[in-house]
Amino acid sequence: MVDRVALVGDLSSTVRFSAADGIAFNEAMDKVVRQVAVLLPLTSAQTLSASVRGEFSVAIREILTMKELKALSKLWEPERKVWAELGHRELAADLIDLLEQRRVPYVQITASLPQARAWSPEVRARTRGVLERLTPPAHLEKLRKSWDRHVNLQRVSRTAVARHLADLMDGKKQPAPTPAPGAGA
Repeated sequence: MVDRVALVGDLSSTVRFSAADGIAFNEAMDKVVRQVAVLLPLTSAQTLSASVRGEFSVAIREILTMKELKALSKLWEPERKVWAELGHRELAADLIDLLEQRRVPYVQITASLPQARAWSPEVRARTRGVLERLTPPAHLEKLRKSWDRHVNLQRVSRTAVARHLADLMDGKKQPAPTPAPGAGA
């Protein structure tokens, strides 16, 4: 079998491309990178050499489209749902952090508020980052219903809900009291 990658590398290094041919060649190589990138498991990506991971980081940031970043995110973090307002730059940075093992894959928070308050300060700090940066709006709402069901956070930004939950976890805020029977009628 022919090593196509080595062959293309060897041939392209000896060919003198016109400007148009050079652009077409780079576009074809980008297409191959995109097709392979969205199939690469996280564990395999993390074991690549530092230089290849660096190149892959550039590809994630500069070559992959938002659709491809979402596909890669689904492969690497199946529990995380990418929300519509999340931008290309932010999602690419999140995936690069995973690739470089600066964070672990997203897992939905299911702890009760008393359990979360009992965590060490280090775990609460990491969880605050997960809430503010990674947790999808639907998961934030589910957690809000569990931790503070009587607070009204309608028409509030995703970030504000995340901060509210983090403040509850840290004990900076208390859950809203149960409304009195017949209140608000």
